[in-house]
Amino acid sequence: MSSDRTQINDGGDALQAYRPSFSDAVQRALEKWPDVPACFGWLALDARGRWRIGGATITHAGAIAFLNGHYACDERGRWYVQNGPQTAYVDLELAPWALSVAPDGSLSTHTGLAVERFGEIFVTPDGEVLVATSLGLAAIIDRDLESFARRLRTADGDALAALAGAAAGTPASLVDPDGTPHAVSGASPEELATRYGFVRRPAP
Repeated sequence: MSSDRTQINDGGDALQAYRPSFSDAVQRALEKWPDVPACFGWLALDARGRWRIGGATITHAGAIAFLNGHYACDERGRWYVQNGPQTAYVDLELAPWALSVAPDGSLSTHTGLAVERFGEIFVTPDGEVLVATSLGLAAIIDRDLESFARRLRTADGDALAALAGAAAGTPASLVDPDGTPHAVSGASPEELATRYGFVRRPAP
């Protein structure tokens, strides 16, 4: 199954509607049953990019692959999974995307999209780090935070200290290996959701 956008090339602004190419089976179900009521409050995505149902983490590889491949966003900034003919809206713990850091420093979303570049960096009061991408806002998975910081530098070389300072309200600037500067500032999850146009708790 292909996606309309399989690679993120640069930092982005406010979120726009996103829809990958759904599988033929899902597309046929939509055409056959176009009026199935949407589901709310059933499916969630946590800050580590894990899918959850009723508080339980989904671990089945096939189910995760299906959810990742049918994850989309409507024009109102509500993220959802197209589960056959039914639209299952997703509660977001932090952001629509979660980014992992590979040993070579490369970034990828929880759905497997490669992220080559990003823009601004934000740090919440709880120390969560998020970055602007062309798909919208993405959270760096907490266990990969040190690896993420290692690819960045400041005048004194302490990127982790700069990120901690931003959480406390001190803006900073970090530079990545190719010399691209990134503004770093503090922001709450609520502020970021408004700025980037996504809904953390979708409702009808």
